[in-house]
Amino acid sequence: MSRLGLGVDGAKSRYSQAYLSAVCSQSGHTLQEGRQDEDCWAVDTTVDLTAAPVLVQLKCTSSPKGKRKGDYRIPLKAHWVDSWSTKMVPVYVMLVVVPTLQDEWIEQAGEQTVHRTHAYWERFDPKRHKKAIVLPRSQRFQASTLKTWEMQLNDVFAGGAV
Repeated sequence: MSRLGLGVDGAKSRYSQAYLSAVCSQSGHTLQEGRQDEDCWAVDTTVDLTAAPVLVQLKCTSSPKGKRKGDYRIPLKAHWVDSWSTKMVPVYVMLVVVPTLQDEWIEQAGEQTVHRTHAYWERFDPKRHKKAIVLPRSQRFQASTLKTWEMQLNDVFAGGAV
């Protein structure tokens, strides 16, 4: 039986945006989603922080590639690296991990909705990230992450490295 609407890859793309949006809402931040097929800079979303927006490339998978200590590794395309390396504000890569079965991503439990998913992030560094980026399991994406991103952005404007 064929499924109507988004295929699983399209659903993962939409879900990763929704996940980011939900956490940004929780922390009081807004975001601007890139228009479909206009991500010539390899950026899906900008998150509006106090001083300026930061850029986010989203990935979503049910079978993440691991590395040492269970961290997640994402191979990078050369044009992503080239695009991100020109940016003056931080670029973040975020990975949302979902269960294999799409029906299990969100659970309706009593009077609550439970996302049975989790996300991780890492800031792109053009000096270190040429072929791949590792997202440490210790860097769960959550509302407090936006405070870290604010500090990193402020460091850029104060003369720190991008």
